Amino acid sequence: MDIAFVINDAYAHYTRIALFALISAHKKSQEMHFHILHKDLSPQSRAMLAEYISGHSGKSLSFYDVKDEDLSAYQMTIPHTSIETYFKLLLPSVLSSLDKVLCLDVDALVRKDISALWDVPLEDKFAGVIFDPQISFSKNEAGHEFLGNGAYFNAGVLLLNLKEIRAKGLDQAFQSLYLKHKEKLRYQEQDLLNVVFAGRCVWLSPDYNLMMAYYHKDNHFQKLETFSPDEYQKFPSYKDDPSIIHYTGAPKPWDKSCVMPHRELYIQVWERSPWPVLGWPEDCAFYAQKAG
Repeated sequence: MDIAFVINDAYAHYTRIALFALISAHKKSQEMHFHILHKDLSPQSRAMLAEYISGHSGKSLSFYDVKDEDLSAYQMTIPHTSIETYFKLLLPSVLSSLDKVLCLDVDALVRKDISALWDVPLEDKFAGVIFDPQISFSKNEAGHEFLGNGAYFNAGVLLLNLKEIRAKGLDQAFQSLYLKHKEKLRYQEQDLLNVVFAGRCVWLSPDYNLMMAYYHKDNHFQKLETFSPDEYQKFPSYKDDPSIIHYTGAPKPWDKSCVMPHRELYIQVWERSPWPVLGWPEDCAFYAQKAG
């Protein structure tokens, strides 16, 4: 299983929590190779992540230093994210020896064995993706006229068919598309991926990317009934016990002011980790008690 993260140095500790969650959710015999794309990881952060992985048989870690010139065309449009999210567009070229990779956001907490996700056959599709109920079917209202209406996926969990993407030359198409539509982009690389991959995706269960929109008071999840009646029927079974819960938006679950649904699931993982105090928010003792 090849798993990629795109991060900066400020997210190094939370990446370590994500690695701990992933490894803890799988059998010890599960082989995993982690790929970290970055442009500013300190030697201390590299050593911290490498040291943790080195203690696990069948697990390995590689770092890829992305140069500023590789990102010179791109600009941020979401305040709580970073320029590193655009690194996802570089995965086909950076990981040139791989046919497939699972790319995860650091705030997507893996809670169960996701071997079945990794084994999903992609065939000639570009990616396995998960329906975003908040943005789908309302993109014109959100200023996404160039995307049109229809299903839209979230880029926090992406099973990428790198071989097919390279074969079709799509890894070269992102920058030209960005330059053409940069004034209209609202969700950075996610918008670009939705345009380039349109019509060539395998739609996966929301169980693998249960984002905060599925818990929203406006009942965005009901759009799932239109998009996938079968998944809509299954939704109650994984709403409170998802394989991957994705803390989209801000504040993040490690922030003191976070009030996201099921923040306690993140706190529970943090409390079980080898680092239950380091980096915790000021109210960590209170939330540790609540999680216990």
